Amino acid sequence: MEKRLAALAWKYGISEQQLRSLLGDIDLIAELSQGAEATVPVNTERTHTPEVRASAALTAALVPTHPPTAPPPTPSTVPPTAPPLSLSPDGQAAGAPREESLERADDAFLEKIDKMGILPIQMDRAELIGRGGMGEVYRVDEPLLDRRVALKLLLPHLSTHTGMINRFMREAIQVARLQHPGIVPLHCLGLLPNGRVGFTMLEVQGRTLREAMKGVQEVSRGSWRPDRAHNWTFRSLIDAFHRVCETMAYAHSKLVLHLDLKPDNVMLGAFGEVFVMDWGLTHLIPAEPTVPDAPAPVGRDVSHVRGFGTPWYLSPEQARGDRGRLKPASDVFSLGAVLFEILCGYPPIPGEEAQPTLQTAARGELLPIKPLAPVPAALIGIAERCLSFQPADRYPSARELADEIGGWLKGTRQLEEALKLVARSDQLLPQVRDRRALAAQRRREAAAWMTGVAPSAPLARKR
Repeated sequence: MEKRLAALAWKYGISEQQLRSLLGDIDLIAELSQGAEATVPVNTERTHTPEVRASAALTAALVPTHPPTAPPPTPSTVPPTAPPLSLSPDGQAAGAPREESLERADDAFLEKIDKMGILPIQMDRAELIGRGGMGEVYRVDEPLLDRRVALKLLLPHLSTHTGMINRFMREAIQVARLQHPGIVPLHCLGLLPNGRVGFTMLEVQGRTLREAMKGVQEVSRGSWRPDRAHNWTFRSLIDAFHRVCETMAYAHSKLVLHLDLKPDNVMLGAFGEVFVMDWGLTHLIPAEPTVPDAPAPVGRDVSHVRGFGTPWYLSPEQARGDRGRLKPASDVFSLGAVLFEILCGYPPIPGEEAQPTLQTAARGELLPIKPLAPVPAALIGIAERCLSFQPADRYPSARELADEIGGWLKGTRQLEEALKLVARSDQLLPQVRDRRALAAQRRREAAAWMTGVAPSAPLARKR
């Protein structure tokens, strides 16, 4: 860290002591910028003194040039389809003032901020696509390649916190390393002209898995029926779920956890694409376990849990904020919650408000599986194993879960093909009966013709 500070001081032609003072000023500017009336002018003209140029350059990397908008009011209740509970992996509420300063940010963070360029996009026709608990996504123009792309930014009131910027950049870097058809490719990481950090990626046009589920479930009561308006069936929902499992199997093979798997974070493209979205809570699995594999505590006081993610889909260990116990089986629990909702129409963890639901999740209290329509016992068994309280009782990773779902789908396809053959046979059966009756009649006629004709009779007689 000292070497990095010395390098920055040398670059801007100031002393390390002056740089440390500037860093402290930037933290103060970031705190002031949370107010509705605060503005931070940024000017990097060469006529400025080295101190001003350094302050402007560092401030531009951290502080927007326009007043950040205030966060939307928090509703008193959060429905099961709400965004993730705005709690960070360290248990702090997203957007809350943080103790972390730029001086304590890691060296790699400072280096990347220092090297970032301006994103090659135009915001003139920017359209808001969606907004979550920590970020927002816009549709913008990339004129050099003459295309529209998606731009993800931190929410304005979070864009001045170095910890949130660091985490945002970590998400971008980790997603960029994951090369899989089920993960949206990231194009570029950089800055807006006003200094906000963002990254561009492929814009996925389609529907969420939740929307597809709702379409099938609304017409299915007592028996599974197709959503003919959007051409989705129960079988195609399970097939999409299988592809999500395959994507997560790849991520787990790279020691990456998602930690916010839910129907809203799965996008279904118009041409068969299935994407796992929103990797903002991504967690790297340590090479060596930080906590020995031991049974999770049962009956522990969870009145003050500090979990993170979306409470209705969280494993007990994630709901407790027990980062040392997070492993692929934690994502498997969330995948099981998604499968549960496909079968039943609602998530497995009951609750209306986020914090009480988080405590329910930490205790492992689940609703019973009551499918909307009859489903194979194998699928119920898969969901129940995924939702086991103890991680050791679940599938070890998404790889084993994907194989299980894939096996069920393969068996189902073979059964469907066999049933088609049986149905075709049933259709041909009347024709077979008619042909057999005609053959019997022809044999009787032949036998009648041959009556009274000796084997030694002349050939003309036999004709």
